[in-house]
Amino acid sequence: MNYLQQSEETTEPLNTAEKTEISITPESPEVFRIILPPGRCTKRLLNISDVFLSLFVITPLVVAHWKGTWAFIERHPEQFPPWMSFLFGCTLHTSFVLIKELLHMEFTAPNDGYKSVKKIISQNIIVKIYTYLFSLGCNLNWQGGWAALQVVFGTELKGAVIPSAICLVLLLALKGIRNLAAPPVFVALDNKDIAFSFPTRFRVQVSQILN
Repeated sequence: MNYLQQSEETTEPLNTAEKTEISITPESPEVFRIILPPGRCTKRLLNISDVFLSLFVITPLVVAHWKGTWAFIERHPEQFPPWMSFLFGCTLHTSFVLIKELLHMEFTAPNDGYKSVKKIISQNIIVKIYTYLFSLGCNLNWQGGWAALQVVFGTELKGAVIPSAICLVLLLALKGIRNLAAPPVFVALDNKDIAFSFPTRFRVQVSQILN
């Protein structure tokens, strides 16, 4: 009996999981290929190319667009008074915040169904119009706020230093000093997946606010 029990124990099949278990170590060539960083020369070349593209191509085009819109607003002060321009820009941005999720679901959310050429073209047109209106809202905010500050504080040195110092202190208190690091070295590609997305202070979804 002891012999039979011993033979049964020795002939018991091994666990399949133990036979097929594979341990991946950092020395494995597949893992090494995944974690291998790009070469220094390639990385430096891409960084330099990105900086030159930002400074000498994208930035002049963006600045020219902003300057043209800004000059048009300044040439028509009757239609664009400072405070009205500033408030209209704020209203436009607030509207974009409230409807950005709806626009994303309608025009850029993944869809497994078939999309016609007409729908694709209409989506691209809507995205471009939205981007231009967003730019117009930014110009109205900046130009209107700038002109309003000149009306309140004047154009002398004291009128420039006081609001700058106050705003800098407020940004430090709100932990928003990084917002001063604006373009030119900032490049965003036209991607429909993030066309209506932009960061907010608390990153709260609009549906959570309205419910």
